[in-house]
Amino acid sequence: MQPLKLFSTEIPFYGIPQIYFTLVPLGALMLAAWCLFALKKTWLPASPETLAGIATAGAAALSYFLLVGILAPLTFGWEGATRYCCPTLIGTIPVAILLLGGAESRSLARHQWVAAALFGVGVFALFFSSLQKRTQQITSRGSPLAFTQLAGTDSYAAYNREVLHGQLPATIRAIQALVPPREPIIVWTMAPFWLNFGRNPIYNTDPNGLAMPWAKPPLARYFLWQYRGDAMRGRDRYREELSSVVAGDRAGAARALEFLDAIENRAKNSEILFNDGALVLMRVRE
Repeated sequence: MQPLKLFSTEIPFYGIPQIYFTLVPLGALMLAAWCLFALKKTWLPASPETLAGIATAGAAALSYFLLVGILAPLTFGWEGATRYCCPTLIGTIPVAILLLGGAESRSLARHQWVAAALFGVGVFALFFSSLQKRTQQITSRGSPLAFTQLAGTDSYAAYNREVLHGQLPATIRAIQALVPPREPIIVWTMAPFWLNFGRNPIYNTDPNGLAMPWAKPPLARYFLWQYRGDAMRGRDRYREELSSVVAGDRAGAARALEFLDAIENRAKNSEILFNDGALVLMRVRE
């Protein structure tokens, strides 16, 4: 089980300490608690805006602490859980601030909009450094990706140029042309978006998909497998992940190794239609 890191100052893959993310739903929870207290004291009227703001702030805090505090150590890790939770925080926190800051109030709660505004300023201050980095990245690289340590490198830019504007799109289309129309294809490649999904049923897979307990291989005679490339993990990487503290990584690595074994076994009874040293297209013999 992965250690709980709600208040960690360690810089993760996304470049922002986990404590910054934790302070946002924690602040929302405190704001909602203050409004509940004000309701009890009748300083706030039980208006639809106030109740909706309290519910929104509470939902933001609940989703974060459920995903990052409870599920993350058991399943997909705190970095993955934070990534999944961010859309909820982005959608709910501004709404909660607007609803609670604009609610009518009286007595000691009449300046609650100040508390809501200060909370909003605090959130902005926490992520201002990240905003600066990503703005610079957008202007210099044309990419808003959150993992700035990688997305801003020359090697990542070169990889994207090859995948998006190099020879790969034409290669993928040429490979698909070797498969008859309407024939299903099982695909494991880092650029499945270049395939024509209307021409053939495409069963795209990756380690995360394979890790799902309901994942089962579909019936198909054609396999397109990218076994080498900058973004592809090798068997050694998957063997390392078998001992990961993140349960989702262990499950994905185990299923990925099983899938690779299955592909190699299928290859013994398959016709190799294409192989350029990185991509291989196989057709299983009848």
